[in-house]
Amino acid sequence: KHPFRFRGAEVRAITVCRLRVGEIELILRDLDNRTFSLFDIYARMCGLPAAVLRGLIDEDGDAVTAAAFDFLPRALRPGGD
Repeated sequence: KHPFRFRGAEVRAITVCRLRVGEIELILRDLDNRTFSLFDIYARMCGLPAAVLRGLIDEDGDAVTAAAFDFLPRALRPGGD
């Protein structure tokens, strides 16, 4: 609902793509002892940096994170095993 500019281009929509388990494993390996956040995975799903996703207007951020959450493996969801 709220377009923004990123790297000189207007972003009017964010596409969320499902990742393969191996892609998620690589993200977790690349963290190098940094604190893990689901935004690290959401960023890869969306092709935007985690900082950009964190900076979205609340209703846009809610829509993106809800869609991305649905694509997470159960093991990464709260209460998952």
